[in-house]
Amino acid sequence: MLSEQFTRTVSVLRRVFDRDELQILAEETKFCRRNRKVEPLDLLVTFVRGLGSDAVNSLTQFSLLYEETSGVSISNKAFYDR
Repeated sequence: MLSEQFTRTVSVLRRVFDRDELQILAEETKFCRRNRKVEPLDLLVTFVRGLGSDAVNSLTQFSLLYEETSGVSISNKAFYDR
């Protein structure tokens, strides 16, 4: 279960960063080269959530956390490649 503080943080991130503008920025900076399952805003939220947790210390765990955060199923390899 997400803590109330984290829930507020995610809410602020989603308000501050417009999904479409962040996607354009990700493409312009070559962070994202193609549109795939991994969305920049969801990835940002996942990293903030993961870095604030002692339980996440591997790419596999970040991949699982991304799935939980975004609701999108993704393989460990696909996450690692991004």
